[in-house]
Amino acid sequence: MPADIYSADIDCEYEQSYCAGKPVQPKPIVTYNDIVLAEGVDYEIEYEDDCGELGGHYAYIKGIGNFNGTDSFEYNVVEAEISSENISVDTSCTYTGYAQTPAPVVTVSGAVLRRGVDYNVSYTNNVNAGTGYMTIAGMNGYTGYVTVPFTISPKAVSEVEILKIADVDYTGKAVRPSLFVKADGNMIKSSDYTVTYYNNTNIGTATAVVTLGGNYESRYPVSTTFKIILGKPKGFKATADSTTSVKLSWNKIGNCKYRVYRYDPKKKTYKRLTVTSSTSYTDKKLSEATSYTYAVKLEYNSKTGPYITVKGNTKLSTPKMTVKAYNKKVTISWKKNTKADGYQIYWCKGDEWTIPHNDYYSMPKDCYNDYVQLKKITKNSTTSYTKSDLSGSKNYHFKMRAYKTINGKVVYSSWTGIQCKINTVSRLNAATKKSHSTYKIYNVQGKKTKTSTHTLTAEEKKILKNFASKHFKKDWSAAKKVEYTADWIRKNLKYGRIPTGSHSKNIFVYKEGQCSDYNGALVEMMVYLGYDANLVMGNRKGGGQHFWGEIKIDGVTYLLEVGEKVYDSPQWNYKWQFMCLKYSEADGGYKKNGKLY
Repeated sequence: MPADIYSADIDCEYEQSYCAGKPVQPKPIVTYNDIVLAEGVDYEIEYEDDCGELGGHYAYIKGIGNFNGTDSFEYNVVEAEISSENISVDTSCTYTGYAQTPAPVVTVSGAVLRRGVDYNVSYTNNVNAGTGYMTIAGMNGYTGYVTVPFTISPKAVSEVEILKIADVDYTGKAVRPSLFVKADGNMIKSSDYTVTYYNNTNIGTATAVVTLGGNYESRYPVSTTFKIILGKPKGFKATADSTTSVKLSWNKIGNCKYRVYRYDPKKKTYKRLTVTSSTSYTDKKLSEATSYTYAVKLEYNSKTGPYITVKGNTKLSTPKMTVKAYNKKVTISWKKNTKADGYQIYWCKGDEWTIPHNDYYSMPKDCYNDYVQLKKITKNSTTSYTKSDLSGSKNYHFKMRAYKTINGKVVYSSWTGIQCKINTVSRLNAATKKSHSTYKIYNVQGKKTKTSTHTLTAEEKKILKNFASKHFKKDWSAAKKVEYTADWIRKNLKYGRIPTGSHSKNIFVYKEGQCSDYNGALVEMMVYLGYDANLVMGNRKGGGQHFWGEIKIDGVTYLLEVGEKVYDSPQWNYKWQFMCLKYSEADGGYKKNGKLY
């Protein structure tokens, strides 16, 4: 009587690896009473139709022969791992200029895996000769990442050609010109060969030797020659150096000398000016605001190269500007410049006179960058310009320059010195001066004016002379010297009292004094410079005693007030500063003979 297969023992490994989509049909060991049964003799196995897919499955055992009945066992299909042992690659690749993509063969458990189904492949570093890499990544029923190297061999070249190298300019240093190489008739990149140069510093014949590398290989290096020659100078330029000179400059080239020429338009030829080892040359004794054409070429061991030319010009001279102010108008005048095409006059309007600048050389902050063109004069024969309707209480600034078109470009002279404080400098410029050493002191504190005279002592003259020698510049006008003196007193004065009996000594030696001293010292400096200035003893608004200066110009009386720094308060610093103003242009705080001006 047949035995029941259900009573047999079934032994089968539970986890089974995925097999490229093929059926996974594990073979169990079936024993009955310790006797191993045989498939096809004692039993048959039936598998599920989808037994190749991932996941759990059942297989059914049916007894035959001496067995009857049925039984089953369970197993689980899991992802299989790809490893480097599963992969073989044909590594015999040769450089072509295109990406190399050798096909791998991936075998797992005897099954050849399908690319794009069981795994994907990506490539890196797979164009140029060297080591490329492929990365195989399992998918669907396979897992794991494996990177496999492969070799891209250089392409063997039978013919190498170096294209002709153009002549190279001598520099005094080793030259390494760029070159172009063909391999079997095709241009190749510079990264695919190395170049070694010989005799490539001095003038003559140099050699370049090319050895293939990178993506190409050849049996032998190849070579060619090129010439190193004297070229044109580099960086040649002409700069206007002065009204009578042009500075030429160029770059240094090795051990060359330089031949410099100037074109003579009358003879229509170049005249040699010099042969020099320097990198610059100044051509002198030229005409103002004139264009010149220059040439320079290299010289080396008595040989010369080609020349290069440049145009340059001398400068325009700066106009000498004079500014005079009369009745709220200003006349600006200058000397005619026959070399100029015309002139430009610029101006700016500063703030009230009670906020002037601190010294003569610095422009007020309120107009430092605010200059605008007042007038463009297109005839060089014009030598003056008048601006009317000005305010006597404003600070005006003027500057001018000449211009000329040379070689199609407008060339300008330097700006004139800035004429600051036209009410001070220009009015004082218009004053009559004569040598003298006395001034009047007007006492106007009462109803009638009392007058006394002071004569500068020898000591005071010496003090004034020493101050002038130390501080004044030779090209300053007397008016500029007065303005500078007033500014110097304001900046250096310590308010106090020293009983020396001399205004100049108190201020210019001890730098200390009161209103009688600082305004008295200014008056004494003006007298020393030839002005008919006088000292006034009166009152300020409110009754306080005060000393100030006066000067008459063209019948008009002008106020001279240095001002003082007192009380350590910004509102008082430089509060009184009325240099050569009419009383009506000041602040109305001066009282003479009981009348407020």
